[in-house]
Amino acid sequence: MLYIVAFVAGFILSLVNGVLWNLVLFKDKYNAATLGVLRDTPIFPIGFLAIMLNLIAILCVFGWIYPVGVFDPIKGILFVGLLWVPNLVNSIATAAKFRIVEIPLFIALEAGFALMNAIVIGFALSVVFSRMV
Repeated sequence: MLYIVAFVAGFILSLVNGVLWNLVLFKDKYNAATLGVLRDTPIFPIGFLAIMLNLIAILCVFGWIYPVGVFDPIKGILFVGLLWVPNLVNSIATAAKFRIVEIPLFIALEAGFALMNAIVIGFALSVVFSRMV
């Protein structure tokens, strides 16, 4: 039950974070960084799949290292932040492979997104893992 609740909470928060960050707050910045090559309408099923795979990986590792029954949001945020590093590394590699005209802007946007997700998801998972005993 713990992992189901954690997965659902993480999925909802990741989806909200992604939509707000990528499609509301910084869509124009992403378009500027990529010369407007972004899709007008994202392919949401692919985004859902990415969120699910990311959460499965995070929860597999998080479940091994986070103490169940203990509320430690700093530890939760740090764990998720460390687990989010491969996503950030992939974003940097994307900037190296594709024609991203504003590489510093693109990397800053992706780093900001990673930081926001680490804080929100890490806090939420620490709440779930502390309450589900």
